Amino acid sequence: MSDATLIAELKEPALPADARELLLGELRDTGRLRDRTAELRHDLCAEVLRRSLYYDPNPDEREHRTPQERIHQAADLFTWAVAPVAHDEQHRHALLEVFHWFCRQQPPASNLWIERTVLAPVSELPPNLPVALWQELVRDLLRRPGPTPRHPRQRPTSARPDRSRHPGHPAVRRA
Repeated sequence: MSDATLIAELKEPALPADARELLLGELRDTGRLRDRTAELRHDLCAEVLRRSLYYDPNPDEREHRTPQERIHQAADLFTWAVAPVAHDEQHRHALLEVFHWFCRQQPPASNLWIERTVLAPVSELPPNLPVALWQELVRDLLRRPGPTPRHPRQRPTSARPDRSRHPGHPAVRRA
């Protein structure tokens, strides 16, 4: 089957999860990845983003994988189906939604997905995201709710060590 046929099948709304996994496995074939046309790369990326195939937070009750295994598989899908064309402006809005969604999720799942797609992807090449998307990703991560950093409490003045007796202190050198 051609990539065009496989991608058309992937677009079927009633496609069962098992069939989808088989199609994605075939589309991931190294030879297909190498020979896929730019148009089909964009078509596949758009479908993965449109159908949120990069991660399903509510898996089927028959799902047998752990959340970590699902994250690893989703990140792998992202690196071969989305990242190669992530720089293209036509995918910017959908990618913003993906990263924004993951930035709002609670660790460790969200951290693991971001690490496996952006910081340390399986392909060892970070996605070629547009600058505006990188900026939005960092902005979202900085706004992410989390524990408030604890500031060390200042010790009372009397508890501070007397540094005037230290050999490097100016008062000692003058003596």
